[in-house]
Amino acid sequence: MPKWFYDCTIDLVGPSSDAGGVTDLQLSSGDGTLTKKNFRAAASVRKEILATALAALASGRTVQAYVDDGPPGGGSIYALQILNGGGGIRFPDGSVQTTASPPPHVVLGEVAGAGGFVSVLRSTGNVGIDDISQNTDGGGFIGLGSAGGQARVVLDTVQLSTVAGSPDNGAVSVTDAAGAAAGTSKVQLAVNANGKGQVTADVKNFRVPNPAQADTDIVYACIEGPEAAAYVRGTAELINGACTIALPDHFATVIEQIGMTVHVTPLSAESLGLTVVEKSPKSLVVQELHQGAGTYSFDWEVKGIRKGYEDYQVIRPQSERSLAQHLPAVPV
Repeated sequence: MPKWFYDCTIDLVGPSSDAGGVTDLQLSSGDGTLTKKNFRAAASVRKEILATALAALASGRTVQAYVDDGPPGGGSIYALQILNGGGGIRFPDGSVQTTASPPPHVVLGEVAGAGGFVSVLRSTGNVGIDDISQNTDGGGFIGLGSAGGQARVVLDTVQLSTVAGSPDNGAVSVTDAAGAAAGTSKVQLAVNANGKGQVTADVKNFRVPNPAQADTDIVYACIEGPEAAAYVRGTAELINGACTIALPDHFATVIEQIGMTVHVTPLSAESLGLTVVEKSPKSLVVQELHQGAGTYSFDWEVKGIRKGYEDYQVIRPQSERSLAQHLPAVPV
């Protein structure tokens, strides 16, 4: 992931020790986050960058550099501008970002082979709203950066993108700085590769104001299980030892009969016990045990597996949670 480095010094612009005399551009930053990093002209430094670096070296000015996380001593440099000076950054599409004092906080550039990008910077030098660009699968990408984490490192704690490998399936990921650094979501809303909408989180809640204590809320958590299920429940009346319960039409529409379970609880101490003698997604038939002929109320609950989710997979690869990432700027 690209990084913004501020107040960098140019330590070297000239021939390297490598055979062929390839030009080196060597940068370092005052805060130590960029230490004597080399950029080779043949691979990653355009002539506009070299010209800006030579001008900075000649005038003793510091520079603002936008670089990636390449290998030690290597990587690519996307943009370079002299701080508190004139001139600007020329991007591959011919556009120019004018240098200003203080440095600009909105950077426009080209995304590798896929149009433009916008980066919005915090006034302190850390990235705030960091990316608006195309993603790696050809969809759109918006990333909101964190103020925390490592100095001047982009940590997208909110991402609007698409599911990795499914550019037509939208996804929203929310995490913290630690999760962004590790590439993991804390909460995700996405349409998966099978076209199913899903919400994943550490816990799912409902939250309402607490009428008994004005400055608090009541927060309940969802019950979890290894299946996608639905339920209905209620209270019915046993008459002369028997009862037929008609289940709602909408329940019969959404569940499968295979895997359907029923619980009944008599509400009479004189009950001989209850059993379910017939069950379907449309109705239940309940009778008292031992040929009893009691008349009393009882509670009932029916659970069933949702249609279309009979093969619900509990163990899944972590790659399912991956989002397509933003494309970095072209090295300039």
